Amino acid sequence: MNKPSWMKLSVLAKVVPGIFAFNIAVVVPITIAAGSDTVVTRGITKTPPKPLATTEIVHLGVEPMQIANVDLGHGTFEMSFYVWWRWKGPIDPVTSTYFTNATNASTNRVIDYSFLDSHNNQKPILLKDGYWYQQAYLSLGFSDAFPLNRYPLDVQDLQVRVENTTYDYSQLNYIVDHHVSKDKDLVVPGWTTKDIQFKEYLHHYGTDFGYTDRGESFQDYSLLTFNVHIERPMSHFLGKLMLPLMVVLLAAVTSLFLKAGNFDTRLALTGTGLLTLIFLQQGYSAELPSPVPVVLMDKIYALAYAAVLVTFFRVIWTTDRVHRKRDEEELFVKSDRRLAWIIFAGFVGGTTLFVLF
Repeated sequence: MNKPSWMKLSVLAKVVPGIFAFNIAVVVPITIAAGSDTVVTRGITKTPPKPLATTEIVHLGVEPMQIANVDLGHGTFEMSFYVWWRWKGPIDPVTSTYFTNATNASTNRVIDYSFLDSHNNQKPILLKDGYWYQQAYLSLGFSDAFPLNRYPLDVQDLQVRVENTTYDYSQLNYIVDHHVSKDKDLVVPGWTTKDIQFKEYLHHYGTDFGYTDRGESFQDYSLLTFNVHIERPMSHFLGKLMLPLMVVLLAAVTSLFLKAGNFDTRLALTGTGLLTLIFLQQGYSAELPSPVPVVLMDKIYALAYAAVLVTFFRVIWTTDRVHRKRDEEELFVKSDRRLAWIIFAGFVGGTTLFVLF
């Protein structure tokens, strides 16, 4: 588990009601992870046990402002958001709060605490209800493993995972602050935002990190996740991917409506269609990581390849028969057109099944 590090940051001027803004270089302790800790599938208790009476409860909230550069190929995205802490107790959780899947994916890393002391170090304030309070504005990059088997009809969770680097579950427990926004209208370029969720977990590690004074208790940590559930709009699938594919496929298959004697045109249409399909597939594959398994769009293209290849071999066979004067071109008119309709119907039916199931 990463421990707090010292980084020089520039506190950027901003306007927040009731909060002073600064524009000076300061040195503050932070614990933003520089790597990804994929914890959502290992060592997680979905219903965490009730914390001890002595455990410090930290109310944590996140208000997202902007999400950009969702990169499926690298499994990264950038998010700008406000985060705040409210707590009672001797432990200040701010400087030991740890975003486990934060990365250097963002070129503009900003961490701006709202309340500072005379030396410009973060210092929480005491509220009238007895809670300590701190707020910060962050702009960071995050990484995650995006499932891509349904691409381009995939749905994704842009997840921010919060733990503590210093205090285990018996000492500190994060819970979702009830003051979080109910507004789900968050714009993610190229995607449709469906939901925003907070979840609380217990994360059990398989090691005590060598901290023998704490022993086994040092293996359990409070984990809070913030998820922005997004899905790709259908217009991307139909307009950008399926439309060019259908145009190429129709151009190739309708060559069967020409008489077999027009073999130059028929061969040109099917051969060009086959090459164009290869280039189109390479175009969308550039967005995906190189080791990605077969995705939904690959299956659709496999059907398209099969349709064009059947057409191509049919054209070659009929051309050979006519060229060698073994058959008249009129013999193939009805069967070629019937085959064209069968090929097209098979492609549409197979694509529909792939999309639905």
